[in-house]
Amino acid sequence: MVDGFILVWRKLMDKGYYKKSHYIHLWLHLLFKANFKKTNFIWNGKEVILERGQFLTGRKKLSEETGIRPGTIENILKMFENEHQIKQQKTNLFRIITIINYDKMQKLNNNNDNEMTTNEQQNDNEMTHINKEKNDNKEKKEEKETILEKSLLSLFNEIKDSFSPEELTNKDAFLKCWTEKNKNGRKERWQMQKTFDVSRRFRTWLRNKEKWNTDKKDIVIDNDQAFNEAMEAIDNEM
Repeated sequence: MVDGFILVWRKLMDKGYYKKSHYIHLWLHLLFKANFKKTNFIWNGKEVILERGQFLTGRKKLSEETGIRPGTIENILKMFENEHQIKQQKTNLFRIITIINYDKMQKLNNNNDNEMTTNEQQNDNEMTHINKEKNDNKEKKEEKETILEKSLLSLFNEIKDSFSPEELTNKDAFLKCWTEKNKNGRKERWQMQKTFDVSRRFRTWLRNKEKWNTDKKDIVIDNDQAFNEAMEAIDNEM
């Protein structure tokens, strides 16, 4: 349980949504969650500062905390934006919400400032820990996405110097097989593997080319049975 308090203006009773309990519930929750003092966290190797009156959250997170459906959360937040009560900065993983005029609404004297600062310190530390975990997960995801953004040909060219000219005559057949698109056409075969070490996969391909009848110049593994046999051979080598 978080200690401390917030100030709520009576002007809230004049709002057109005052009789809509979800709106009042969410607005109070935003005030509860907003940072009382400046804090920061590291994102993609850079320091991101959350000012007083801001906090990091997400639609699903707010739904879990309030019991309000995610779709309703989104609609209410848009209304708060239109009413100039909040601003939102969104990413694909989270959003930063800013309470507009937070300083004006939460203006306290010095004694109360000190009390609130002490009470909010633990909550700020917990948020920093959560943000660190999100940063670590994001970095791992971006590393994988960077690999997928490259073409298989460009990855192959990075390792081709470790193979002989004779071995490289099999390059086209290898690339043709692994760059075949899946049914929806969004990914190539190699992109659907959990890991794909190009050098190791190509060496396995060379060792198994007799089994796959790869003595021809152009090779296409164009049916599931043949490809599954190839995959099984590769998996046994990996």
